[in-house]
Amino acid sequence: MSSQRILIYSPSSLRAVDQQSQAELLIRAGHEVYLLTWAPPGPLHENFSQLGAKTFSSHTVKGRSLFFFINQARYLRRFCKEHRIDVVFAHLQSNAVVAGMAKPFMRAKLYYFRHNSDYAELMPSRKNKILNRWANRLSPAIVAISGKVKEQLLKEGVSEKKIFRINYCYNFSQYRKNSLNNAAEIRTKYNSDLLLLMVARLDPLKRHILAFEVVKQLVAQGVHCKLLSIGDGPEREGLEKWIADNEMQNHIFLESFAPNTIDYFEACDLLIHPSYSEASSHVVKEAGMCNKTVVACTQVGDFDDYLSHLNNAFLVSKENPVEETVQLLAQYGSDKVKLAEMGQALHQKVVDTFSIEAVLQTYIKLLNQ
Repeated sequence: MSSQRILIYSPSSLRAVDQQSQAELLIRAGHEVYLLTWAPPGPLHENFSQLGAKTFSSHTVKGRSLFFFINQARYLRRFCKEHRIDVVFAHLQSNAVVAGMAKPFMRAKLYYFRHNSDYAELMPSRKNKILNRWANRLSPAIVAISGKVKEQLLKEGVSEKKIFRINYCYNFSQYRKNSLNNAAEIRTKYNSDLLLLMVARLDPLKRHILAFEVVKQLVAQGVHCKLLSIGDGPEREGLEKWIADNEMQNHIFLESFAPNTIDYFEACDLLIHPSYSEASSHVVKEAGMCNKTVVACTQVGDFDDYLSHLNNAFLVSKENPVEETVQLLAQYGSDKVKLAEMGQALHQKVVDTFSIEAVLQTYIKLLNQ
């Protein structure tokens, strides 16, 4: 495969381990990688630069609504011509729409990396539905990062001929760089027999209330249990009220974003993740990377592809997960040996499925199309 100039095109400049790992994979394969974001230079640019990629930002491009998209498309066309870009990897719907608008005026190939499955369908967001529709229509090729995403694309009327199925890839060693080595301190602060962790945006489809109800029922059964919730979002006020109304202040703790999430994974016994909609969850893979097992729902995202019930995870019903989760944690929550064995099994499965080495050949095949 000959060397190509590949642009990773993204809206945000925040840290994104999956995009950084994608850049590392491409550089290892001998390609020249560029990063262009709408946001001003940030941590993502720093991480890409450390890998040897060239980084840029189009944050000076202005405009409202449709004119912003038009102006960004003009910028992208000029950028690709100036830097002789061969391939554009557009991440997320908005960037895919802009890249699709620019595509007729560029020689570069375009691949849209779809990162959501049925979220727009389940949430009352007309904007997201419109963006999905136009991203699908304007993109000549779409990469589905899970079987669930491909299933949703087909449901939305996308031709199977233009869908490529490729897993997320990760350099899992990158997570260690964010550790503050204070897992023991966290465990001491939230001392309990069973310490659960939930890492997710405070969003209705993440269903924090169900995780809270699990804790409430376990406590009622006499289990010394606590839950740490890492994340923020529009549901915070309602969740805080639920905790107060149910007198769970000593058992459920809402933390904001934590840059050293890895320390929380290492401090806790397992991750609880009752999310109703996923494409391919980062946090479940992070749990596996830390040798922790998880509670997750069947028929959500790609969980059924790599999670095995009672082997490397606890899989529960998507529609009614609380009762099953309570029963499983009441039975296995105190069995530290079992939890450790399951965590180690998940670690191996995640590495075998989502590491750079595991995904490399699929990228080679994609770029040879």
